[in-house]
Amino acid sequence: PPIPGAALDALGIPLLNVHASDPSFCRGMPPVFWEVHAGRDVLAMTLHEIVARLDAGRVIAQREVPIAWRRTLALTLRATRERMTLDLPLLLGDGIGAVVAGTARPREVPPGPLRTLPTLPEIFTAERRCRERWRTHRVP
Repeated sequence: PPIPGAALDALGIPLLNVHASDPSFCRGMPPVFWEVHAGRDVLAMTLHEIVARLDAGRVIAQREVPIAWRRTLALTLRATRERMTLDLPLLLGDGIGAVVAGTARPREVPPGPLRTLPTLPEIFTAERRCRERWRTHRVP
């Protein structure tokens, strides 16, 4: 849940969050699922400022991660999340490094829709999408 603005103000220091999506595409959860559902080939892990509105803070840094298409939704989500764990230190190094060096240029992005748990029809669509994309993106 979002942190109330009064609590953020009382802390008096900026807080950062890693969101596993581009917040202009998907705020909330589950981010990797919604990229798969939409048939995107990449997602954008995002380091952003925490504000009272969920996943709507200014963006510090982003890093594109390819969707690791597999024959099922579960395998696609797992493989993509594993890839994200490899790229996370790079995102943090770029973003936090720029903050510490004073070179960060946070940018506003128009907040995308707030997403929540998918419905069964949306899950079936994502499952079908995985089978289709896996046929054309097979890992050797």
